[in-house]
Amino acid sequence: MFGFFKKKASDTNLVSSLGLIPKEDGTVMERNLYYANKGGVLFNYYVGREYAYGIEKGDERHPDGLEPNVDKALHYLTYAAEREIADAQTLLGIIYMGDLGEEYKNDEEALKWIKRAASAGDSSCQFLLGTMYATGTIVEEDEALSFNWYLESATRGFDRAMVSLSDYYRDKLLTFPEDMTDEEENLFQDYIWLSYKWNRIAAEYGNAEGMFMTGVAFYKGFGVAQDLDESRKFLEMAIENGNDDAKDFLAENF
Repeated sequence: MFGFFKKKASDTNLVSSLGLIPKEDGTVMERNLYYANKGGVLFNYYVGREYAYGIEKGDERHPDGLEPNVDKALHYLTYAAEREIADAQTLLGIIYMGDLGEEYKNDEEALKWIKRAASAGDSSCQFLLGTMYATGTIVEEDEALSFNWYLESATRGFDRAMVSLSDYYRDKLLTFPEDMTDEEENLFQDYIWLSYKWNRIAAEYGNAEGMFMTGVAFYKGFGVAQDLDESRKFLEMAIENGNDDAKDFLAENF
C-alpha cells in the first residue's frame, strides 16, 4: 500500500560489530535469521521485513521461497523498533494500520510507532503522519500539523511530501476573496510561487506528478513565466515516468 520498503539483501559486514563468527552456509534469509536470534538489531529488521512480505520462490535471498508470517514479523520488527531502527518503526506502524490484515489493526500502536519514527527524522514516516493529519486517519484532522510534517519530510528530500506541499498551497488559493487587499494579493502570489516551487523540486527528485504539474505551470505561467518549450519538456519527462495525465494534457494542448 505505502511502498516505502525495498527488499534487499543484508550487509553481512555488520556481523563483525556483533562479535560473531561469520556464518558462511545457508541462504541470505537463514544467515539473517541466525544473526537476528543472536541479538543483531538490524538483522531483526531484515528478518521482520521478509516475514512481513514473504519471499517468492527463486529469489536469491531464499530460493525455496518464504510464506508471509505477520506474527513472526511483529516479533522481530518490535525488537528492532525498540532499539530505534526507524525502518522497523515505520513498518510496524504500517502493519498496525491494517495494511497486512485487519486482524493486526491497532490504532494506538500504529500512531505510537509512526510518531516515534517521524520524531527521529524518518522522512517517509513524516510524510505518512502528515497524510494522517490531513485526512483524519487515526488522529483528528489538523491542517497545521499536517503542513508541519509535510514540510519536515519535504525538506529531508521526500518527493511525495513535496507534491503534497504544492497541493496545500494550491488549495489555499481557493480561500482568497475576489476583492483582495494588497497584503492578501501579495500572499496569493507567494502561494502561487510556492506551489510551483515544490512541484519543481519534486520533479528534480524524479517525481512524475511533480514533472506533470511543473509542465502545466510553464504552460499557464503559474508561478513562473510562461514557456511552452519548458512545458513540453517537463510533460514529456512525466510521460516517460508513467504519468498518463501528462500524456492527455500534451495531446490536448500541443
